[in-house]
Amino acid sequence: MPPDGLPTERMLHYWLAKARGGVGRIITHVHNVLPRHTGAPSTAMQRDEVIPAYRRVIEALAPRRLMDAILDGARLGRCL
Repeated sequence: MPPDGLPTERMLHYWLAKARGGVGRIITHVHNVLPRHTGAPSTAMQRDEVIPAYRRVIEALAPRRLMDAILDGARLGRCL
């Protein structure tokens, strides 16, 4: 996982290979739902960089006709 948690070129090629192989659903690595949560990766889903990074992934996967692609979000620890 890259330190910023955003998808890399290598990850995109991995997901494209899975899609070419016929998978119907791709679930990404986990992302924190709040920026104050710690743990891997350090990307909070509400950071602006997430949108263009995953737009590129979805646009590359769209012609493969996956059932869906899911961005995995997690709340790690207490939310107080």
